[in-house]
Amino acid sequence: MVPLSQVILLSQFALLEQLVLLLQKVRLLQKVLLLQKVLLLQLVLLPKKVLLPKKVLLLQMVLLLQMFLLNLLQIVLLLQMVLLLRMVLLLQLVLLLQKV
Repeated sequence: MVPLSQVILLSQFALLEQLVLLLQKVRLLQKVLLLQKVLLLQLVLLPKKVLLPKKVLLLQMVLLLQMFLLNLLQIVLLLQMVLLLRMVLLLQLVLLLQKV
C-alpha cells in the first residue's frame, strides 16, 4: 500500500502542473487582449474613407465585446488558480497534521 504522504506529494505535484498550465493560458490571453487593443486603436485612427462609419462602429463593438469576454475568461482562470493553490495548501496541511 502506498503511504499517504506519497499520495499527497504526488497530488500536490499534479495540482502545481495544472497551475502552471493555467498561468500559461492567462499569459496568452493577455497577449491576445493587447493585440485586440491595438486593432481597436487602428480602427479608431483609420481614415473615414476606407470603411463606412457604421462598419467601423460595428467592428469596434465586436472587438470590445471580445475583449470583455476575454477579460471574464481571464478572471475565471485566475479564480481557478486560487482554488488550485488552496488545494495545494490544504494537502500540505494534511501532510503536516499527519506528522503530528
